[in-house]
Amino acid sequence: MNIFLIFSFFATCFINLVEVQEVAITYTTRYIAGPKKLYIYCGETYFSPYELKEKILDDFYFVEPSHLLLTEINPQDVSVGFNPKNHKFRKVIDSALQITLLKYLIIVFCGKKGPIFVINGKSYYTFGFAERRVKHLIWKDRKSKEFRPYLPLHPPMKDNILGNKKIFCYRFWKTLWGSCDYYCYSKNRFGVMKQKFLTEIGYYRWKHGSENLVENERLSQLALKLLRSMISRKYRVDIKKYENVGKGNRYTAPLIINRWYGEHKDYNYITGGYSPNTSHFTAMVWKNAKQIGIAILQSANTIYVKVIYDVAPKKEDSYIKNVLRPFLSEINYYRMKHNASGLVENQHFSNVAQHSLSILLRNTRKMNVKRFDNIGKGNVFTAPLIVNEWYGEHKNYNYNSNIGSRGTRHFTALVWKSAKQIGFGVVRKGDRIYVKFYFDKSINIPNLYRQNVDKPISSRFRDPRLSQLAERSLERIILREKKIDPTKHENVAKASLDLAPLMINSWYRERKDYDYKSKHGNLTAKHFTAMVWKSSKAVGFGIVKVGHSIYLKVVYDTLTNLPYQFRKNVHKKVKKRKYWKKY
Repeated sequence: MNIFLIFSFFATCFINLVEVQEVAITYTTRYIAGPKKLYIYCGETYFSPYELKEKILDDFYFVEPSHLLLTEINPQDVSVGFNPKNHKFRKVIDSALQITLLKYLIIVFCGKKGPIFVINGKSYYTFGFAERRVKHLIWKDRKSKEFRPYLPLHPPMKDNILGNKKIFCYRFWKTLWGSCDYYCYSKNRFGVMKQKFLTEIGYYRWKHGSENLVENERLSQLALKLLRSMISRKYRVDIKKYENVGKGNRYTAPLIINRWYGEHKDYNYITGGYSPNTSHFTAMVWKNAKQIGIAILQSANTIYVKVIYDVAPKKEDSYIKNVLRPFLSEINYYRMKHNASGLVENQHFSNVAQHSLSILLRNTRKMNVKRFDNIGKGNVFTAPLIVNEWYGEHKNYNYNSNIGSRGTRHFTALVWKSAKQIGFGVVRKGDRIYVKFYFDKSINIPNLYRQNVDKPISSRFRDPRLSQLAERSLERIILREKKIDPTKHENVAKASLDLAPLMINSWYRERKDYDYKSKHGNLTAKHFTAMVWKSSKAVGFGIVKVGHSIYLKVVYDTLTNLPYQFRKNVHKKVKKRKYWKKY
C-alpha cells in the first residue's frame, strides 16, 4: 500500500510537470510595397496576427492552448544556437498561467520536411520524441523547481477592445498597435506611444509621397508647455479650438493619429485649399515639413496629444504641391525597381482624367473596366490596392518581347520609362470607387517595349525598411558595446576608411572554405552562404561611422543558413558562356 501511494505521488508530480510545459512557435515577418507587414509561418503568409494565431491553434491542437507561446525570429536566427534571452515571448491566448520550465522549453522551427522541435540545442523531428526527451530530463532532474520566467510574457492581442470604431489602414494599424495596451504604451512617460505615433505618421506620409519626419526636441518641449497650459486653464478642454490637439481614453488614445488621417476622405485633391475638416490630415502629409514635435499628457482618465510641425500650411496655392495623392508614392516605388524615374502629378492631366471619368460613368450603367485602359475599380477597402494588383501582372510579362504580352498592359503602363507626368481621376458611384490614370506620353506602343520596360534592377533588390532595421540594430550594438567584435554578431563587418569598400568582397572570398556537398553549412563561410542564399529576394544595409572605422550590418528578408537547406539555396558558380554567330 505504501509503495502504491509513493508511486502515485511521483506520477502525479510527473504529470503536473509535463502539463505546465510550454511550446514556443517561431515565425518571421517581412515588409512588401513599403511598410506593409506580413507574417510568415512554415512557408505560408498571413496578413494579421489573428490569422497566424488561428493557424497555430489548428496545427497544435494536441497541445493545451494556454501552453502555446509565440516568438518572432529575425533572418539571422537559426535553430542551432537559439538564445531565448534575446527574444520576446507572447501567449497565443489569454490565460492566468504564467509558469514556465525554461530548462525544458520546446522551440518549434519550420524546416524543409516539416517542423523541427529543439530542446536545449538538440533537434527532434516529431513532437512525440521531443515530449519523451522532456519526460526523460524531468525524471533525471527531479529537484528542478517551477519558477516564474525571466522572459517577458506579453498578453495576446485583443481584437474586440475598440468595438465598432472605424480604423483606416487597418492592417498596418493593427500590426503597430494591436499588441500594445495602456501598460505598454505608457512606459517611459509615454515614450513608447510617442515612437509609435512617429512611425504611424511616417507611414501615412510615405503613402502620399512625403519624406519621413525627424523629431525636434525644441518643438517637443514647446508642445509640452502649450499642452500643460491648456489643460491647467479649464476643467473640460475643447480640442476643436486648438490646432493639432487630440484626446482619448486609455483604449481610444492610440486612434488619435489614425482619426486625423481619416480626414483624407473629405479632402479635394483637385481644388486643394484649407478646410477645417481636413486641417489635421493636410498638416500631417505636408511635403515641405521636415521636423516634428510631439507631447503627450494624461489628466485623470483622458490622454492628450499635441503635435507641432516646423512648416505649417499657409498659402492656398501650395496645397496642390504639398498634399499628393496616395497612389503616386506606390507607383514611383515600383518604377524605381524597374530603373524608371519617378512621376510628377500634373494638375491639368488630373482635371482631364476626372472629367473624362465622370462623363464615362454618367453615360454607362454597368461599366466594364476591362474594356478601357488605365481604369480600375474597387470598394472602400480594395481601392487602395489597385496599383498593387496592376503591378502583379509583371509575373506574366515576357521581357524578351517587343510587342508586349497579353494581360500585362497595366503593368507596362506603370513602369513605362519615357513617361514623366501623370494625372489622377477618382469618382465614387454607389459602393464602388473608380480610378483613372492619365499619362503624358503614349504608352504600350508596339516595337518600343524593350526601350521602356526594363527588367528589375536586381533579383534581390534593396528594401528601405530592411535598411532602416539594419541601421537601428547596428546603432544598438555600438551603444551597448565599447569594443565591437564583428565575429560575435551576424552579418556585421568592421573596416577602416580605406578598406571599407572591400568588406563585401572579403565575405565573398569565404566561398573557398565552403563545401557544396555539406547539408549543415560551414561557420567559416556563413557570410558567403547568406549572401548567395537563393530564396532571399530583398536586402537592407546599415552603415555607421565611428571615429576612423566604418561598421556594416546586412539584413535579409528571409531566414538564411538553415540546416538541411544549403544544397537547395547555395549553388556552384556558373561559368559565363561566350555566344557567337555562325556564318
